[in-house]
Amino acid sequence: MANEEHLKILRRGVAAWNEWRGKNPDIKVDLEGTNLRWKDLSGADLDEANLSGADLSHGYLIGTYLEEADLRGAKLNQVNLTGAQLIKTDLRDATLTGSRVYGASVWGIKVNDGTEQKNLIITDDNEPIITVDNLKV
Repeated sequence: MANEEHLKILRRGVAAWNEWRGKNPDIKVDLEGTNLRWKDLSGADLDEANLSGADLSHGYLIGTYLEEADLRGAKLNQVNLTGAQLIKTDLRDATLTGSRVYGASVWGIKVNDGTEQKNLIITDDNEPIITVDNLKV
């Protein structure tokens, strides 16, 4: 279950969130199971955050820091991950369909047979759409 205090800070916006993270780098962020559909979290520092089971569908995670974040079972359908940092991110059993991953940094991610990856858009907004079905291409 998500930490209500963390949710309250996140609801104040990315600038307030990142300021809080900067002052509290050792706090383990818990946003487990949170409904973040349609939210703009672009540029948010979510490194090492627990987002397992969270619904981030239709959201904006442009340039978001997700290094070593726990996204097990998360819904990332039609999310804009342009320029996001997915380094050592746990995506086991997560669903990524129709998401834009153009320019995302993807290294050492954890996936399994339950990770659904389909129609990932690897081109920029102003380019013809090219899709792949796997972040590990």
